[in-house]
Amino acid sequence: MILVAAGVWIWAYYTFYHTEPLGETEMVELTPDWSGVTRGNWSPWVTGADGAIEWGPIRGFNGWLAGVPEEEKAWPVLIDLVIGHPELFEHEALGDISSESEGWGELAELIESPEGVLVVDQMVEALRRPVLGCGLYVSTGTYQHRAMVKHGVVDTQWDPSPDLDPLGLDILLPALGPLRGSTKLLKSVAFNELVDGDADRFVELVVVMIDSARHAEEYPVLIGQLVRIAMVSVACDMVLLALEQHPELFTDEQLAQLSDAIRRSPRTGFWWEGEALFFHDAIRHMVGANGAIDPAKIDILKGGSGGSVPSSIPDAQLHSSIQRLMLVYKSVLKQAEVCSEVPWDPSLVSPEVVFDEQKDSLDKVGEILMDVLMPAMGQAAARFQGSVQESIGTRVVIALHRHRLRHGAFPASIDGIDDDLLDFEPTDIFTGGQLRYVLGEDGPMVYALGQDRDDDGGRYASGVMSVRADPADADWPMFSNSKIEELYPDD
Repeated sequence: MILVAAGVWIWAYYTFYHTEPLGETEMVELTPDWSGVTRGNWSPWVTGADGAIEWGPIRGFNGWLAGVPEEEKAWPVLIDLVIGHPELFEHEALGDISSESEGWGELAELIESPEGVLVVDQMVEALRRPVLGCGLYVSTGTYQHRAMVKHGVVDTQWDPSPDLDPLGLDILLPALGPLRGSTKLLKSVAFNELVDGDADRFVELVVVMIDSARHAEEYPVLIGQLVRIAMVSVACDMVLLALEQHPELFTDEQLAQLSDAIRRSPRTGFWWEGEALFFHDAIRHMVGANGAIDPAKIDILKGGSGGSVPSSIPDAQLHSSIQRLMLVYKSVLKQAEVCSEVPWDPSLVSPEVVFDEQKDSLDKVGEILMDVLMPAMGQAAARFQGSVQESIGTRVVIALHRHRLRHGAFPASIDGIDDDLLDFEPTDIFTGGQLRYVLGEDGPMVYALGQDRDDDGGRYASGVMSVRADPADADWPMFSNSKIEELYPDD
């Protein structure tokens, strides 16, 4: 019985707890360079009250924001406008690009009213500020609470002394909703200006929409990056709609402004270090004094408070099971970054495959934590690729229209566009070659081939917006000479 018990214990140890220690090369790879993801503004390692260096990314981030002058922050103004004007930001027609949609007439009246014009002007000014400035807490932030009090909104989540070390999983990301709301309002206002024939104002609003997308990833988690590319996508949709329906309104200078804004828009690829920081924080809230997972602290995953204080043990001194977990997660994230690059490489394995190949190196607890905490990285990578393709396609369409203004007609091919108007590669992400171009009676059409890499003449099908979706016998997607509301029925 003793021998059997010993055998069971040894089996259980190697099955559930044992992990191979990291080699010398792996130890070098263990800790990411956080300065890139924090842009050098702050660090996840902060100085505690006793002078000790402690792990606290939320504290580091909030501490940096506290030192930014208020006039450089967009958030105090933006949240005040959102809370103070629900008739605009919560309107049923917000984000519509059809004057025939239900509620559009009422929304247009609100937009054109003196108060509506003032709200939009204040929002545009705020979004142009260099810093978003929204702190991260488990309760309502200071600026949001102040706005709620000002406008008579009851705040049931206010805590004047919020937890200094909140778990990243629990923090509120209150800025992402209002940022999307600001994009929707800008979209509706820009459409209204388009209908009224004010091209200057349309261009101004779309450029602000693109430039302000960077605010979504100020705290650089994956969801913020996805919101950022969604905001740029909306702006591209508006440019394509304008050139399809009202190309006669725009001058070469205005089109150049739009193309330049898309060119300088925030990086389009996946930024793996930000999600690694989020993961490190989550794991450190579950680590005990011995540097390994403390079972009493895992209850944070179901809303418990056992992990309220994160571990500040240096990476090199953590238990090998934690080190291995962090390294495997890093390799998954880096594969997602590779998969998000263009052109699309069908030979690449997905991040999920990388995890499957390495999960046996984890103990059972680590494997479970990876399953719980890892997002669908393959799908996310595809979204980033799609964003790149849309930006490239939109700039090609702009270049075609600039060529028409200069020469009086569209070119016969993309190669016929004047070189100074096409200072980038018009890449098809599926083939690595050039986007396809058709000049019909109604104008130009630009499209990429789908995963089957067959030329279907620009015909598209639902479900192919994701480059890793089940491939349909169709191309992806069409630019110009198409009904934007049909391509993007769900915005």
